Amino acid sequence: MLSIGITTFKRRLQLLKNLIKQIRHFDKFVDILVTVNGDNDAQFDESYRKDLLNFMAQTDNVFPIFFPSFSGLSKMWNTLIIHSPTEHILILNDDIILNEDSNIFPTISEVIQREELFVLNDSWAHFVISKKIAYLLKYFDERLLAFGEEDGDMVWRFIQMFGKPPPDVIVRGISNICEGYHISPTNIETCMVGRRQVPKFNRYFMFNHKYRFTNNAEDIKGMFDAPCQKLLQDVQQYPYEEFKEKNKWNIKKVDKTVL
Repeated sequence: MLSIGITTFKRRLQLLKNLIKQIRHFDKFVDILVTVNGDNDAQFDESYRKDLLNFMAQTDNVFPIFFPSFSGLSKMWNTLIIHSPTEHILILNDDIILNEDSNIFPTISEVIQREELFVLNDSWAHFVISKKIAYLLKYFDERLLAFGEEDGDMVWRFIQMFGKPPPDVIVRGISNICEGYHISPTNIETCMVGRRQVPKFNRYFMFNHKYRFTNNAEDIKGMFDAPCQKLLQDVQQYPYEEFKEKNKWNIKKVDKTVL
């Protein structure tokens, strides 16, 4: 079984609505979890909240999780994983288009029989992760307080543990229209990386505190610009999730009827 998780925020309302409608074209009942971010250092927009809730109230099995104040993408992804009612969850950007001939769901249903974490079409705009592997890798690093570098950090840790990067699965009929840096959150200090403006904090934390470039071919490169060594170790961010998964069935009331 599979759930779907989507991250979004105010300036991407129509993108989100379009994506949910497209998902419902393929599957009328799959659970869709949506983490809804606030703007940095700003009051949450009430008109946006009401508009979004009104739309979701008219669509079955859509579950919003609101962040009244700005939270990093790592926090939003981890929240989707933890709250997923299924072992595996497909996490999507909100600027995704599913074409009529997409084979995304049949492909994923087959791949999750053997993989715990994989990306689609060589992009972390759409990936599948299990609760098991998230716990094993200690989840996405929530010290990344803005957005950016979460995927590279996870790939580095995956390679360190398994000796290879997460699999890349090719699916038909899915595309990312890449609106991320055109209608992005406001009031966040950025810097240039290549041709993109990215949050300065995440970039600085990643390569001035957590990792250092070594130019040593024996070190792990992954998605980074050069091989790196880790300076800060990861800690288990959600230590009781494994306990919950192993014991949640014990909550159910036992039928004590004597035959």
